[in-house]
Amino acid sequence: MLTDAQAAVERKKFFEKFEAEHNDKVEGAELATINATNTALRELNLHIQAGKVQLLGIVLFCKESIWFYVPESENYFSALVRKASHTEEEKPQSVCISALPSLKWALPRKTFFSFLSYEHKHTVCLIFSAKEGKTMYFDVIINQ
Repeated sequence: MLTDAQAAVERKKFFEKFEAEHNDKVEGAELATINATNTALRELNLHIQAGKVQLLGIVLFCKESIWFYVPESENYFSALVRKASHTEEEKPQSVCISALPSLKWALPRKTFFSFLSYEHKHTVCLIFSAKEGKTMYFDVIINQ
C-alpha cells in the first residue's frame, strides 16, 4: 500500500507522462467506468476484456480537452492464458472524449426506481456521431 506522499509522486509521474504523450496539461482526474455496447467501444477504439461489462479507467480533465484513459491491467489467470496463446500484452488505451464528432452530453433517463441507484447520481450519458452517421451512446460513471 502506498503512503499519501508516494501516491502523490506516482500521480505526478503519470500526469507528466500523459502530458508529454498527448501535449495537453492535466488539470484534474477522477476514477470512472464506461458502460457501452461493443459497437460503441469499437468506434471509440477501446477494448474491453472478455467477461467484463464495464471499462474501468480515469477521466482526465486537461487544459484543452477531456480524456478517458484505461491503464494496462490483467489478472494472474489472464496473464497465464495470454502467455500460453502467445498474444501480446495489453497496452494502455485512451480516447479524447471532447474530440468525438457531434458530441452531446445528457443526464440518464430517470425511472421510478432511480433514487435507489448510487450510479444514477454520478452518471453522464454521452452521445456522438459514428462512422456512416450512426448515433452512438455510452455512459460515464464517476466513482465517488
